[in-house]
Amino acid sequence: MYKIISSIKLIGIIGIFLWISFFAPLVGGQYQSLFLIFITSLLLVLLILNNGLYKIMLDKKDLPLWIFLFSMIGGIVNIQNPSITYWHFWGFIFPIPFLYFFAKSAFEERYDLLILRSLCLMGLMVCLYGIIEFITGQNFIYKDLVHNFCYEAFKGRRMMSTHIHPAPLGTYLVAIFPLALVLILKEKKVFFKRLAIIFALIIFISIILTFSRGAFLGAVISMSIMLSFLFKRNRIFFIPLLILLVAAIIIISSLLFYYGYHYFYRFGFQGLSAAVIYTSKIDRFASILNILKDHPFFGLGLGHYRVFFDYYLPHLANVTGQLSKVPDCMYIALLTETGLIGFAGFVLFISFLFKSIWHKLKLVSGYEDRLLIVGFLSGFVGVLVAFLTYDGLYWIAPSYLFWTYAGVLAHLSVQKLE
Repeated sequence: MYKIISSIKLIGIIGIFLWISFFAPLVGGQYQSLFLIFITSLLLVLLILNNGLYKIMLDKKDLPLWIFLFSMIGGIVNIQNPSITYWHFWGFIFPIPFLYFFAKSAFEERYDLLILRSLCLMGLMVCLYGIIEFITGQNFIYKDLVHNFCYEAFKGRRMMSTHIHPAPLGTYLVAIFPLALVLILKEKKVFFKRLAIIFALIIFISIILTFSRGAFLGAVISMSIMLSFLFKRNRIFFIPLLILLVAAIIIISSLLFYYGYHYFYRFGFQGLSAAVIYTSKIDRFASILNILKDHPFFGLGLGHYRVFFDYYLPHLANVTGQLSKVPDCMYIALLTETGLIGFAGFVLFISFLFKSIWHKLKLVSGYEDRLLIVGFLSGFVGVLVAFLTYDGLYWIAPSYLFWTYAGVLAHLSVQKLE
């Protein structure tokens, strides 16, 4: 019985990441529903086979998550465009408890190497396909199989791979990258350690080739977290190296842009100092107060920032394309579209999760025991940072990834490491 339960857990965890890596961004709602039925079925089987598992779903630390979820239900009342809100609710809110609680109940540390190797291998395959796309300027998935409204704009300029858009791809890679670093530290055999180094290098290069500023910043922050928790004594040595790495990327990008490689503009001095980047964000932040004044508790409704864009930002109405009339930051989206109640639930949930992880890290003194927690924590924070630059929870793969990582961290923060 124990082997059956462990097999179900392992199949489910690897299955989630397979889906996120290769299929979730590309398939429609019907297949997303089938996948959720698959995960829910596995969760129900685990609950039947393990009587004590139901306690995981009744953990008081998850109360803010339930507040957030129930506030979403309240937010679908008195909305201007029900179809938009219902689409966002069923696509991005409804799956949350199934992903979160399955990851929380199914993750097992005993299979850490197998899980890390599997995730890094998936990331490598996504990267290699993206690099081929970047070099050749062709992606047969979007050319012949799946319609991608971003394809013509980004092909040969910014990597998309299997993730439709460079920003979600960058977010996915930022989440996987710290796990590749953990794999380097965990591998004992020289061959596997070298392989893990190759994984990490290719994933980092691919983050650069997405030219997502949020992903790049997320990668830097995640590396800083790993240095802080795992290399306390050597921080004086590693932190200057990290700063030099960032400076080198900016300088090299500036030079490449100067010599005609225009897509490096985003990481060069020219792109990073462009005033339009910051003024557009400031305008959207400025809209928050007026929106909350009119819709304080439940917000505008899921997906409704775009609907009310012209009303709250009239000076941008005629100079902003319809596809760009978005919050351009997940936290603006949450605050304006779910109101103070929904946003408070989200912030409390993240705060409780971080508090539990911090408490666990203080209890765990062993270097090996810290690796897995710090790896997933670094990836999770990297995703949170990437969400500063776009509405990531409204993209299937980043959304599924975020709540799965939250579940894994919730598990690691309370379970005894082996």
